[in-house]
Amino acid sequence: MSKAIKRFRPTFWATFFTVPVLCLLIALGLWQCYRLQWKLGLLATIDARMHSQPMALPTEIVPPVEPWDFQPVAVSGRFDNAHELYLTGRSYQGASGYNVITPLTLDDGRTAFVNRGWVPYEMRDPATRKDGLVDGETQLVAVARVPGAKGWMQPENDVAKNVWFHADLAEMAGAVGATRFVPLLLEQRPDPAEPAGPYPRPISTATNINNPHLQYAMTWFAFALTLAVIYFLYHWRPEEEPADKAQE
Repeated sequence: MSKAIKRFRPTFWATFFTVPVLCLLIALGLWQCYRLQWKLGLLATIDARMHSQPMALPTEIVPPVEPWDFQPVAVSGRFDNAHELYLTGRSYQGASGYNVITPLTLDDGRTAFVNRGWVPYEMRDPATRKDGLVDGETQLVAVARVPGAKGWMQPENDVAKNVWFHADLAEMAGAVGATRFVPLLLEQRPDPAEPAGPYPRPISTATNINNPHLQYAMTWFAFALTLAVIYFLYHWRPEEEPADKAQE
């Protein structure tokens, strides 16, 4: 008996369901490639901004404010230490605590909210860290950030207890009685010469933005390849296969 010769003999229903799914998987992979290129461009822009010279804040920041994100800025004014705000659940070197947001009254009368850094929970009271309070006219170089939107799992800010889960600048302005405020959160830069200085301790601005799009693209393309191989092997049929089975 001669060995049957195998040929690629696709069936209608298997093809009907496989081709759209295969196209979808390839499209998802291509979309992730597009997102990868977009993210690489964004990271390059952020890196360029972070290494640029500090800019002075204009008297009015016209929306959109996103072009200011990660931009170093130079400001001067007076800290309102009596109206500190506390972002809870922040960590520093493995310990939990607050990030202290201090209103800075600028020379033009506006209020800028400055993330001065981290303190442990037991040092929330400014009286426990008097050496870290800044009085009088001060000049500051900081990194401007656009606060992210409230996460769907984040609780609402407790304004009455001065416990903040996310930085809502408009809500913060209302809490401290500021009528004009800068729509950016300024992150105070740490002093390299004094890494373990007084509290609050400034924290380096995080620029390690997650970029998993290459892995996502490879995953979708791997699914597409696997499906294509399964489809081919399923239809690699002997020439002498019965007709009724070949048309399943």
